[in-house]
Amino acid sequence: MFTLKPRDNREALPFAKRLLSIVGFCPVVGNRAHWKKYTIVSFYLFVLFIPKTCFAYPNTESIIRSVVELVFQANIMLGFVLFTFQFRHYQRLLDSINSCVRFGKPSSGVTPQQQLLEQLNHRVHLVVMSYCWYVVITAIFYWLAPCATTFHAILSETASGNTSLESVSFSLIQEESFYWINNRHSVSGYAIFNIFMLALMWISGYSNASKLSTLLSSIKYCSTLFRVLHMQIQQLDQVPNKKLDYALRDVLQQHIRTLRCAELLNVSLRPVMALQFVVCIATWCLGILYILVAGLSDVNEVNVMLLIANITFETFGYCYLGTELSSQAASIASAAYQIRWERYTIKQQKILQMVIMRGQRRSQITIGGSVGVNVEQFANIVKNAYSIFVVVKDFF
Repeated sequence: MFTLKPRDNREALPFAKRLLSIVGFCPVVGNRAHWKKYTIVSFYLFVLFIPKTCFAYPNTESIIRSVVELVFQANIMLGFVLFTFQFRHYQRLLDSINSCVRFGKPSSGVTPQQQLLEQLNHRVHLVVMSYCWYVVITAIFYWLAPCATTFHAILSETASGNTSLESVSFSLIQEESFYWINNRHSVSGYAIFNIFMLALMWISGYSNASKLSTLLSSIKYCSTLFRVLHMQIQQLDQVPNKKLDYALRDVLQQHIRTLRCAELLNVSLRPVMALQFVVCIATWCLGILYILVAGLSDVNEVNVMLLIANITFETFGYCYLGTELSSQAASIASAAYQIRWERYTIKQQKILQMVIMRGQRRSQITIGGSVGVNVEQFANIVKNAYSIFVVVKDFF
């Protein structure tokens, strides 16, 4: 995870390709590592889904917390599965992006557009590395804090002469009865349970970091392609007349390719975004409900607040970059309209008209193909989550 610096900083989406290949996707050489994906899904089912849905809970608070954790982890696992189903579209997206990115040889001069894409790769690398460290730190805290709390409680009971440990409250990393192992009152059962939880934290953390880094960088890259095209249109007035026909055809072809990238990006992310928004609303409602019912008395509530913060950060990241993508796509028609039309021939003006007409078509990421993913929609789901929470809390 920490050696993701690209060998060639001019490569398109090097981080997405590297992360996908590690978790079982091979967008360049073909998808041959199916066993990695199947292993991850099987592990989730064995360690998380079956224990949480098939075994009893001691009280209502435990049920609410377990559902919050299950919903959050379902966003990782089901998002992983949904992305697997849509991977053929994403692979076509990578191919389309490669057709848009045309770098010259290292010895040739670097254009401002090429320099912009190189800078994007550098910034994405820094952001991905920072986010990976954040995931590592939060995963360690999420696993270590309950273990440390339980260990301190056991030492306190042992020091007081109580060896039965019946009164010790074991803080579980995931609220579940782990099959027939007594992970709530037995030290040995709790230790075995924590070993599986450590593996779960590593796999879920890496899977979530890979998914989020890949999808966010893909959105950012597509919006940057529109920005590059915008710069290319602005430079048309500086092109000599004898080269203008070629430059206009190049702009038109680049616009078609970039719109194709945005369309494939939307198709690839539609089911993942639908799941993300549903999980975000459910996590907010149930997480806040659990905190109100249980209070802020121990580390379990802190971990639930951490889940709420993570899902909020993810959802807002998608919405923010979705807004940027729509804005950059809409700027193409405006840029084509503002250039000096009087110097162009009728044929050349028709090419510009085609760019303007295509630019008026809205390019955006959608939820299920209808609702746009943007900052305004993020505000709407906050309102919807509050409305649902008001209804749900009346039952408790």
